[in-house]
Amino acid sequence: MTQTAIPIKAPKESVSDESYRVVEIVIPSGSAVTPGDMLAILETSKAVFDLTSPAEGHFHALFQEGDEVTFDQNFGFITNSSEIPEGLKPLSTKTTSPSSLELPHGTRFSKSALALIESSQIDVQQFAHLALVKKEDVVRYLTNQSSTTLSLPTHLDKSRAIVLVGGGGILNEVVEILEHNVEYSIAGIVSDRLKQGDKHPILGTSQTLPQLRQAGISYAVFAVGMFRNHKGRAAECDRLRDLGYQLPNIIHPLATVSHKSRLGWHNLILGNTYVGSNVELGNDCILDIGSTIAHDCRLGDNVHLAPGVTLAGHVEIGRDTLIGVGCNIFAEVKIGEGVTVSNGVSIFEDIPDRAFVDKHGRYRHIDSQRVDSQRASQ
Repeated sequence: MTQTAIPIKAPKESVSDESYRVVEIVIPSGSAVTPGDMLAILETSKAVFDLTSPAEGHFHALFQEGDEVTFDQNFGFITNSSEIPEGLKPLSTKTTSPSSLELPHGTRFSKSALALIESSQIDVQQFAHLALVKKEDVVRYLTNQSSTTLSLPTHLDKSRAIVLVGGGGILNEVVEILEHNVEYSIAGIVSDRLKQGDKHPILGTSQTLPQLRQAGISYAVFAVGMFRNHKGRAAECDRLRDLGYQLPNIIHPLATVSHKSRLGWHNLILGNTYVGSNVELGNDCILDIGSTIAHDCRLGDNVHLAPGVTLAGHVEIGRDTLIGVGCNIFAEVKIGEGVTVSNGVSIFEDIPDRAFVDKHGRYRHIDSQRVDSQRASQ
């Protein structure tokens, strides 16, 4: 039988957006669908919308949850076979690990639903009565399980309300920015550590987040900077997205961001920071006080530049990397993923993935004790 492949494209909802983020793929690839079936939930800077099937057949996605896709790209195809046709190659660069959960027979789960079930340690059998479990089903379950009584501020404008998650120094910086921002209104703070807020109420612990989302609060900021394992910060940001929160960029009024730079989502850009032209910033980054990012730099997701870091032109930094206070990274240097750089180091040479750079500029791989014979600084 001849294979047919009907392309699936997302409708462009706004002239100002050139791309969208894949929030959730509702139907697993290879599944049979009919016209109008929901395939995925997508998000632009202006809206969240559903992508539906244009025809009957088998759905094959080319991208994964979390991918950024341009509107001129095919999101996937509808074919007449559950097998991926020859020549259709997935375009996503992400890798996924199979779930270790023993799933109930006859129930399908979206990837983001499974991720939230695992991170929240829910018994997967609670969803055995459903044919298809989406992220919103898991959020609803978490909300129903919560016994916390919400106490939101009176006269809160929920269309602008934003909840701040955290309890450290970065939280105070974010509060200061948002108190002078007319776009958002602080609903309160969610913290597993703080018991009492200074000016804004403590709405509860992280267990309250599903209920707050159900109550109509759409925006959140993960206002925690330092993690023992920096990759853990990205996981916490992803959990907020899984719960359905929108995570906006937060930019201090005294920061300078070139209109020719390209920012992802949920970046915290603090006071006196400079972001030059043609800079590309991923998602969930922190550019701390007084950071300077010169032209044509590329920063991956979850990069944290501590106060006073300077990047010369054409520097590239991989995801989940922490650059210490006052570091100087010279032009065209490439720093890998999962790297930690000590305070006050000047770096002239490339650093590989998963390395720790000490105060003398020597690096070793984090999973070993070997110190590299070459120094990254001079």
